[in-house]
Amino acid sequence: MEPTADVSVPKQKSKFGLILGLSIGGGLLLIGAVLLTLFLTVWSGPSQQEYRDAQAQAEKVTQSFETWDAVFSSLGLEGVLDGSTTITQTQLDAAKVEMQKFQNELKTSVDDLGSMSAIKNGDKKTKDLFETLKNAHNVYDRSFTVRIQVLDQVGLALFEMVGLVLTMGDLSDIPDMSVSELTAFTSSLTKVSQVFSALETDDSTINDAFHQLGTGLSCLSAAFTSGDLSKVTECLSQMESTSNLTDPFGAVPSQNDLTNAINNLNKHLTDKAGK
Repeated sequence: MEPTADVSVPKQKSKFGLILGLSIGGGLLLIGAVLLTLFLTVWSGPSQQEYRDAQAQAEKVTQSFETWDAVFSSLGLEGVLDGSTTITQTQLDAAKVEMQKFQNELKTSVDDLGSMSAIKNGDKKTKDLFETLKNAHNVYDRSFTVRIQVLDQVGLALFEMVGLVLTMGDLSDIPDMSVSELTAFTSSLTKVSQVFSALETDDSTINDAFHQLGTGLSCLSAAFTSGDLSKVTECLSQMESTSNLTDPFGAVPSQNDLTNAINNLNKHLTDKAGK
């Protein structure tokens, strides 16, 4: 009997390694393509059209100031702090609404500009100029917030003070006041003084200015109540150097920095857009 041949079936090779290798290779190829696209996009920089779009948005930031100037003029608030006109609570409320609206629109315009491709992917100068603009806007925005806080907390007392100061313009008339007139006058001085002294905003410099005004008004109230007008000059000296800090409708000190930053970025974007 012949021996049976040992016939062995060859083992089938697994394709797992091949599939895994192809998958890894395909994944690396895809990642490479994505990275290459990103690299080329960043390396080539924004297109002229993207710079044009950013420049148009920068113009909107500039227009925000022009819009605010027009709205402020329409409210009829010029001259309220020099006594040439008066203001009502309705006007004051309308002013606060418009100030908050302007503040929000300006912030939105700046944020929208910062999200544009020409700003995010632009050259170093573009990014630096926008950073300067953003920082200037942050300072301006905080200052504008304080103006609104002043109007919220002080309100018409600020404008009542103007009338009181005008009454004190001719001190020779004070002794001729009737008892009731003098009582009402000193009572108003005391009331306004208390409002000013209680002011607390986000700006300590503004707070100090109003507190200084409050101290001066309280001093005046005491002087007029006692009839010792020799102290009036001393009282008024306590109120000096505060008018430029206590006008909520005056120019915000940081506004020039912001407008300069906007103009510089706008000019650079215009050059980059090839206009």
